[in-house]
Amino acid sequence: MRFLILSSFAYNAFALKLLSKESSYEKGESSLTGNGPHWHRKRQDKKKSAEENQLNEIVFLSELGSSYVDSGLFQNFAHYAKKYLNESISVVLDTSEPDLPEKVGKLDLPFKVHFLLPDFSLSPAKNYSSSLAEMGGGDTRPQQGGNSAKSADENQFMSEGFLALMKRRPKAVQMLLEQGKSVLLADMDTVWARNPFEEIAKHGHHDLYVIKDNFSKKKTRYCGCFQFYNPTKNAIEFVKAWDKDFTDAAEQGHAVNDQFHFNEVLKNKRDKGDLDWTVLPASEFPPGYLAFRKYGDATVWHANWMKGVDNKVKWFQEHGLWYKDDTESK
Repeated sequence: MRFLILSSFAYNAFALKLLSKESSYEKGESSLTGNGPHWHRKRQDKKKSAEENQLNEIVFLSELGSSYVDSGLFQNFAHYAKKYLNESISVVLDTSEPDLPEKVGKLDLPFKVHFLLPDFSLSPAKNYSSSLAEMGGGDTRPQQGGNSAKSADENQFMSEGFLALMKRRPKAVQMLLEQGKSVLLADMDTVWARNPFEEIAKHGHHDLYVIKDNFSKKKTRYCGCFQFYNPTKNAIEFVKAWDKDFTDAAEQGHAVNDQFHFNEVLKNKRDKGDLDWTVLPASEFPPGYLAFRKYGDATVWHANWMKGVDNKVKWFQEHGLWYKDDTESK
């Protein structure tokens, strides 16, 4: 079944910036016309860079830390999601580990990966270091703290690195929506057993699609781990409000995490009625503590509600959802 919730095609902001520079050279506006071959090569390099950074109509957006690569969680995600992250969907990742993108670029992945730079422009994984150098050579994002790899890793819940990346989420989504992209913002400690885009499409057109993180009768929370946005005015206003709520709280010293502020703004928008949003069924997107206990045939299995990368890996292995076992059995 074809995915029906599509937006108009557009270049990302980084590509547009490069193309605008290229056009001035083509018009002969440079006074350095005597160095023709040199400028011709520059035009070719800029054109190639712009083409590499074109995004498709649907973007999968997530964050990545080194522990997910070292443990195989990222490779496990890629193995199961590869059937659904095809050539019509772009993969964009964010990290605050400057050496990680080139490490990812050396992996044998079934899809092309773009990384967000500190200014939210894009770079192919293999070119990340050179792109960072062109910006001035430094990563201006908050860096992880701690004296161990575990405490520093941005995929560890509530670490400094984790919070640094979570604070960038609303702005990254906003940037993509404003380019006319539909965006799936989702975690990668997951296995996609079926096509999540088909499940989303079953529920019609909305500004935002969310899933439940708990089932408390007193206060239901919605998970920051899986959000699908269509590029509508209401969706853009929502992520702007989410960003402001998170930023204001951080400046006042009482920011919690992206999910807390996401829920606060969602409740406010719900009360005002100026956001068209829907909740996807828990049977297809169950939280980790209910998966396999209450729901046995999900579209996406998520190893949340458990601490530590090792426990997530063990959970997938115990339920026959580990890529090495799956590959060896075929």
